[in-house]
Amino acid sequence: SKMTCIAPASAEGSYELVVTQVNGKLAKSPIAYDGLAFTKLNLLIGKLVDPNGSNLDGYYNNADSRGASQMIIDGNYIYSADSDGYKIKQTNLIDLYSKTIIGSGYNGIVDIAVADPKLAVITAPTCLAKSGNTIYFCISTEAIGKLNLDSNVLSLVAGSLPADGLGAFNYIRQIYVVGNDLIVVDRDTVKKINLTTTALSTIAGTVGAAANFAAIADGIGAIATFYNTVQSELINTKLYIIEQDTYSAVIRYLDLSVGANYAVTTILGSALAPLNYGDAAIDGTGAAASMNEVSGITVYANKLIILDQFQYDNIKIRIFDPSTAVISTLNTIRTDLKNAKGYLSDKARIRYYYVRGIKYLENYGLLVGTSYGLLRIQ
Repeated sequence: SKMTCIAPASAEGSYELVVTQVNGKLAKSPIAYDGLAFTKLNLLIGKLVDPNGSNLDGYYNNADSRGASQMIIDGNYIYSADSDGYKIKQTNLIDLYSKTIIGSGYNGIVDIAVADPKLAVITAPTCLAKSGNTIYFCISTEAIGKLNLDSNVLSLVAGSLPADGLGAFNYIRQIYVVGNDLIVVDRDTVKKINLTTTALSTIAGTVGAAANFAAIADGIGAIATFYNTVQSELINTKLYIIEQDTYSAVIRYLDLSVGANYAVTTILGSALAPLNYGDAAIDGTGAAASMNEVSGITVYANKLIILDQFQYDNIKIRIFDPSTAVISTLNTIRTDLKNAKGYLSDKARIRYYYVRGIKYLENYGLLVGTSYGLLRIQ
């Protein structure tokens, strides 16, 4: 009644399964191949217990890579903004060697005026972007810096270090290099920094304009209002932003294309239909669907993979198709068991590995940055 086989690597899509029986007759059946199986969990970098702030460099799970929030892929390397460890780290996905490139691991008074970037003090490295030989990163929730990988020199791009008065952010979430601009997703606005002139401008939202989650509004530029952005991802010229109250969340997109005038549109969920703790997020289309406690978002082809932690012992891996505004659940991770290695069906544990961010890598799997380590879901 059951047959198991391993098929050659194939593109996702519809196929015909053909079985040749011993009498030479053929049995045929249509099948659909989905590469997003997500049935196996491994710990890549980190520890199975609280590392107590050690945040060391090294191989495999002898090292800590805690709290990886925004992550970027460059060849065989993944760069992670390690918000719990106060560092920017680089991990080689071939040999799993992890090392610090920025940050001392000390949460104190911000200081980037150092000769060695690994001695810099950065307090909230939640954002990260890369262009050529330059790494852009959050120094704190209110400042963005850059590291030239050739000269190893750190400098301030925009925002406020103690007493410098260069500018203001409310709470920086994520950043993206788009052409010659650095797009900055703040708590209640989206800003743009010209990387040549360093001119800073607000392209969408107005600080403090939405008094609560229900008051968020779509529109062009400053007419649009945000209340509490938590996650975002860029697909082509659309910046998808997840905005969240205590539990409920919606997906909105900011159109960065020429002539769109930075229009903001809600595409999934409703701020007027709040969820409570433990309410299961609903699959569906547009305003009829819902999300509850989103802890990660990443691009998969032209779709989005979303981690929805609607209960502490349940995390949904979901996929959202912007072209149809449909969200569906791929798998639910039970996280109330004890082992952080093995198969998700019976051994996964992310409950106390608070998820900070995720990143999908083709032919590799889903990377999950947590407070204690970097996990891989295949």
